[in-house]
Amino acid sequence: MKNRKTPNEKKPTQAEILMSIIDSTTIVSNSGEAYAQISDNRQPGVTQVYPVAGRDFKNWLNFEFYRRTDKTPTPAMLSSVVSATLGRARFEGKEQKIYTRIAGDKTRILYDLCDGDWRTVMITPNGWSIKPGTGIFKRNSNMAPMPNPVQGGKIEALKPLVNMSDDDWVLYVAWLVGALCPWGPYPILFIGGAEGSAKTTTANFARALVDPARVLSSAPPRDDKDLVVQAKANRVVSIDNVSYVPGWLSDALCRISVGGGYMVRKLYTDDSLVIFDHQQPVVLNSIGDILSNNDLADRSISLFLPQVPEKERKTQRSIEAEFKRVLPGVFGGLLTSVSMALKRLDETKPSCLARMADFSLWVTAAEPALPWEPGRFMEVYSSNRADQVQRSIENNTFTAAIIDWLGGRGGKIWTGTSKGLLGELKPYAVGRTDSKEWPATPEAVGKKLRRLTGFLARAGIDVDFYREPNSARTRKIKIEYTKKCL
Repeated sequence: MKNRKTPNEKKPTQAEILMSIIDSTTIVSNSGEAYAQISDNRQPGVTQVYPVAGRDFKNWLNFEFYRRTDKTPTPAMLSSVVSATLGRARFEGKEQKIYTRIAGDKTRILYDLCDGDWRTVMITPNGWSIKPGTGIFKRNSNMAPMPNPVQGGKIEALKPLVNMSDDDWVLYVAWLVGALCPWGPYPILFIGGAEGSAKTTTANFARALVDPARVLSSAPPRDDKDLVVQAKANRVVSIDNVSYVPGWLSDALCRISVGGGYMVRKLYTDDSLVIFDHQQPVVLNSIGDILSNNDLADRSISLFLPQVPEKERKTQRSIEAEFKRVLPGVFGGLLTSVSMALKRLDETKPSCLARMADFSLWVTAAEPALPWEPGRFMEVYSSNRADQVQRSIENNTFTAAIIDWLGGRGGKIWTGTSKGLLGELKPYAVGRTDSKEWPATPEAVGKKLRRLTGFLARAGIDVDFYREPNSARTRKIKIEYTKKCL
């Protein structure tokens, strides 16, 4: 009901009314971005969160202004007040972390259901339950609600809907459990297969079980700015039908999945930066094996799906309907496994930690609640990494030549200079020297080996650089086979 004014009382200006509305909210800053925490009058105790610079916040201001005055503010005044609020957040707002979909620590995890009531699922070592919203989650127009999870639900209900081997099923579920952990690093889920293998559907299921969206996957980004925009708007970055991964994209995806930070220019007309410092799950799918970059391959789970037999094919509509039916129970089962991981995390000590140590520890801790015998995950995961390393080595002309050369030597230790190594590899260079991966000079050999040292170690090849005791100038290389955890 609008306020009645006495004849001598000064009528408040549009700016004063809008600022009084904003004063009823809490304005916070998260890494330089402003958010409004708004109490929902229809739902006591529920707090909604909107970016101050976004359309939803302006819509809310318009609505509140109309509710008080039976009028709407001018667009110019609305923009002016929003600009002032952005400045207020920058210089006066308290710093508070705002999350997308998932937040938490080792004591509890919160999952935003993204429903109209702003409810969350709270997961603890003792189980999970649905709670009112907490005012720490942001949303955007692409995010879709997750249906109410079912207590006692079974992850196994998903298996008939995915076209994969038993070993790939273990890795697929493991990735889902890992993606529901608030902290990374996260292995990149790569799903490959020929046409008709349901790879896009399988990738979309993975996205929908962690971060439901109206558009579940996108085309490959055109540049790093495009990728950062996608990552900031979603919990899961899902890229469909990738035919080739250029070097810049490979490096960027590695930074997103395992951390390291990322900066791009906000506009070409100023020096403002968009800062991205999150770790997020990533899903890629492609017809071919696109993980030729060693760093990307080393951080990935690779699943290759067989073609679905023609007599077993179903319509997309029927598959989606069945997935919708089992989703609440499958998601409930995943939440139970996350609770188990929280309960057992500190006491779980695998005999061998892989490169993605945090991920493998998390899934191992969850195994008593997963649909396989404890210990199966590390066995399958190690095998998958070994296969991926082997494929990447075979796809890289330089590393393939090193493997051939070492095999010809019977795996004996070799020591020498970069120049000497280039000479040793010369007989194995036939048909390979035209590749960009082949080093043309001794200096390039050293640089290439330093970049590949960690990856070669996964293949059981140790590379060491050293100087002889009485020589300050002669640099030597030592190469030998070893046996290590993949």
